[in-house]
Amino acid sequence: AQKFILLLETLIDLNDKNEIQDLISECVFNSVDEFWKCQQCSKIFWIGNQTKNIIKTYEKIMDLINKK
Repeated sequence: AQKFILLLETLIDLNDKNEIQDLISECVFNSVDEFWKCQQCSKIFWIGNQTKNIIKTYEKIMDLINKK
């Protein structure tokens, strides 16, 4: 969890995705509009299927907890 929090603190929002067009696949470039870049390692991040699945799982868990 600590690494995740530190990563979030180093991300910057990329206002112009054209800056990273050569760094990501064409499919991702065409289907995603919002990207973030880590100031420390320069990795590019976006909300993709993995993130969406994590959110769905979290929502299901919260629904189960709230039904108790």
